[in-house]
Amino acid sequence: MKKTRLEQQYTLDQMEEITKIRKSYLQAIEEGKYNILPGNFYARAFIKSYAEALGLDSNHVMELYKNVLPQAYAQPTNATSTGRRKKALNVDKVAKWVSLLLFISFFILIVVVIYLFVLLNGESDDHSIQMPEPVTGRFADSDESVETVFNDAEENNVQEELAEEQAEEVVASTVTLVEQVNNVYTYEVANTDQINIKIEYTGRCWTQIRKGDAYGEVLDEITPQQDDTYTFESQNNVWISLGNSNAKLYINDVELEGTDVGMRVQINVAGVNSI
Repeated sequence: MKKTRLEQQYTLDQMEEITKIRKSYLQAIEEGKYNILPGNFYARAFIKSYAEALGLDSNHVMELYKNVLPQAYAQPTNATSTGRRKKALNVDKVAKWVSLLLFISFFILIVVVIYLFVLLNGESDDHSIQMPEPVTGRFADSDESVETVFNDAEENNVQEELAEEQAEEVVASTVTLVEQVNNVYTYEVANTDQINIKIEYTGRCWTQIRKGDAYGEVLDEITPQQDDTYTFESQNNVWISLGNSNAKLYINDVELEGTDVGMRVQINVAGVNSI
């Protein structure tokens, strides 16, 4: 790789800018001092990224030096939830209907008890029936029927459900360009707690995604071909490196500004400080 770099007339400083790997790590790779690199997994990842940035076949390079390269250990996988689910209202609906039916049944039971009481005791001395006071004050001196009560309760349930559904509506997320320094673009995503990345490729384009920032953990690294589409989801801030301009980048379905050769994109979720 050192020979290839010198043939292409690149300095280590230039390769540090292209790969976003520290100069000291690149020099350690060229000199075979793998103990300087931060762990076996990162050693292999850095070597692969360096080879691809020089235009070499990374798989061929890894195969040639498999006996001298440090072995990577299995890395834990980060599962990301694929979407927010809408809160179910079925349990609340059933509870409200059960309460209403119990109320109506209790009212009917009171009416039946009164009727049986009058029927069994017959007419009073003055041939008048003395009705006991109603159990609930709602029906006193009122011609309101059970059907009216039922309809009112149903209408209240519908209004409560509409209010709950409106409260659950989510404001559309926004993607804002905060800063641009040379080929580094910084965007902020608001009104969401998740980043949905989509990249459409018009040609071969080396791509790397890191957690947090340019020095964070490598989450994914690919070299897609023309007409490929790549998607990725994260609830953390991410750093995206694109090798050339053969790509269109979308964040939460919003297309970002035109890409440059060697474009680097920092995407921050509003309110998320941890990387």
